[in-house]
Amino acid sequence: MNSAHVLASIAVISAVTIALRAAPFLVLNRFNDTPVLRVLGTLMPPGVMTVLVVYSISSVHFSQASQAVPVVLGVGATAALHHWRRNPLLSILAGTAVYVLLLRLLGS
Repeated sequence: MNSAHVLASIAVISAVTIALRAAPFLVLNRFNDTPVLRVLGTLMPPGVMTVLVVYSISSVHFSQASQAVPVVLGVGATAALHHWRRNPLLSILAGTAVYVLLLRLLGS
């Protein structure tokens, strides 16, 4: 393979990547004010977070306190802080900090 072939391949791959990343924004721009997108915009963030939490804790053995306590208190801290401050970034960071701290304290 010569360098011209490599550069042409990189150019094509880059163009396809940019087009694929821009396509949803260009297509959805036409449907911005539809009732379906408004409902999805309301329901999707909590739904995605619920799926992520359930998936994350599905492998935890709740019969072992060293695994259960950090998870339960971390999720509880995240939920309580989010209910109080309504700041997702703060809630996730603080909940993760509580989880990691308890994991380190109870794991050793």
